[in-house]
Amino acid sequence: RKDPCSFKEIIAEIGKLDIKVALVPMGSRNFNTWKCFHDAVRKYKDVLFVVSAGNSNINIDTEPIYPASLNLENILVISSSTIFGDLAKGSNFGPKTVDLLVNAEQLRVIDHRGVKSIASGSSFAVPRVGAMIARFLTYNPGSTVEEILEILKKRAVPLQSNFVKLGWIPDPLDDYLF
Repeated sequence: RKDPCSFKEIIAEIGKLDIKVALVPMGSRNFNTWKCFHDAVRKYKDVLFVVSAGNSNINIDTEPIYPASLNLENILVISSSTIFGDLAKGSNFGPKTVDLLVNAEQLRVIDHRGVKSIASGSSFAVPRVGAMIARFLTYNPGSTVEEILEILKKRAVPLQSNFVKLGWIPDPLDDYLF
């Protein structure tokens, strides 16, 4: 986390394997710390990078957060919504930059220690979308990044608000489109 440039080696390893999705639930305001990440992601167009929009209550179209604000075709930017599809308190937004809202607020989880807890935020929304994509790939293992993005677009419910590009996925655990 302290050195995003170290991700370039990890991304190179991912590129050698049959990995189609990588989750990056983190970010910062400093582009220079993410330049190596940007350059590495551009090389591996067959991998979809699902990244967090962040939790600073800002429009990242005008106040960039990286890697979410990197303009790359194989980056999908996720922010958190309430159960009703409203932008969650504190979550970042941006109709040009943020792709999807996903319900990821005040949800019960078992944490890394095995303890019951509550999770919230755009960083928690990222693995929820990652799990949905993993289930889709279970049924459609040969799918490309473009096909994964297409199924997510079909799944998204358009919103009246101007917070995100594609819309809201109410429940990423529901397999109704698979």
